Parts: sequence; structure tokens; C-alpha cells
Amino acid sequence: MQGFLIDVNLPRRFHLWASGDFTFAHDFDPSWSDAALWDHALAHDLVIVTVDTDFYDLALVAPTCPKIIHFKLYNLRLRDWHPLVTRLWPQAVGLIAMHRMVIVYRDR
Repeated sequence: MQGFLIDVNLPRRFHLWASGDFTFAHDFDPSWSDAALWDHALAHDLVIVTVDTDFYDLALVAPTCPKIIHFKLYNLRLRDWHPLVTRLWPQAVGLIAMHRMVIVYRDR
């Protein structure tokens, strides 16, 4: 399985991300831009996990890009976010194996 790079806008303390397969953007220099995280993910074959539309937009125009799991779960409280992502995560991981980008919505 590929490793995952968790964007700074996602909760760090989440039971699914407690394994060594996950690298957190928080652990890098705080001055790293989205472009630096993008380059790091490309260089280390990591899947970017994000809620940031900047990665989505860049993936649409970039000649090469890392794989991206993009959560579009607007205005969702953490107490609702955790069970929803827990339920949808296995499907997102299965789909990212075959696709360049997976977009996760509340209902799919």
C-alpha cells in the first residue's frame, strides 16, 4: 500500500491515521507551501489527503501529480466527521489504487 500525506487542515488525531503509513504535513517546516507538499508527495510516492481545493485545482492543470484523496465535507463538525470518514475511508483507499484522484462527499 502507498503511504499517505495528511494535509494540515485535517485532524491529526484520528484513529485511522495512527499507523506508520501516514505522514503529517504538521511534521514538516511550517513554512512549506502547498507546492512543497505536492513535490514531497511526488518524490516519495505519497497520496495527499486533503480538504484543500488548491490541490484539486492544481491536479487539474499539472502535467504530473501525486494521487489525491480530496474530502469535500463542508461545514461538518468533528464529531460527525470522524464516523463519516471512518465509514468512507476503505472505499476511498480502494479507489485511489486505480485512480489519480478520489473526491469524497458526505453521501459517496
